[in-house]
Amino acid sequence: MEGADWVAATARLREHVHAWTGNEAQLVELTQASFASLVKDHNPLITAVRADGVTLTPGSRTVLRGAT
Repeated sequence: MEGADWVAATARLREHVHAWTGNEAQLVELTQASFASLVKDHNPLITAVRADGVTLTPGSRTVLRGAT
């Protein structure tokens, strides 16, 4: 999925999350390398994801812990 289809799909996801939970979804797109860099640099986003995030992909917990 690319371009306009991707934008439409992510917009629908945000709408569904809001409808299901009453909360606004904040979608962040990162490559695995850029995510690992944020972990290494102790970025505040990573602190928030560690506290409140939901695992969506296999191995993401390992990357989040900083094991690359």
